[in-house]
Amino acid sequence: MIMENSLLQSKRGYHIEPGTREKALLLEDPVLNQFKSHKRNVHGLKRMGDVLAVVVAAGCCYMIYVKSVMREEGQKEPRSINEGL
Repeated sequence: MIMENSLLQSKRGYHIEPGTREKALLLEDPVLNQFKSHKRNVHGLKRMGDVLAVVVAAGCCYMIYVKSVMREEGQKEPRSINEGL
């Protein structure tokens, strides 16, 4: 019975309205607006970072492909030279 009552009680406690100090801290301060980045600039910067990450990944995949093709060609050339003799 005691276990059931403790499980039914909220672990967060009761809701209490914030006081005047808490409300004042939650208000926006106009002095700090000059230090906040604008959403458009942040969105553009994130998009540029995503594009740069895709370009770098594509470049890495291309280099891996080129190296594997060059390795295959390098392994085939000595055999064809030896077969011609």
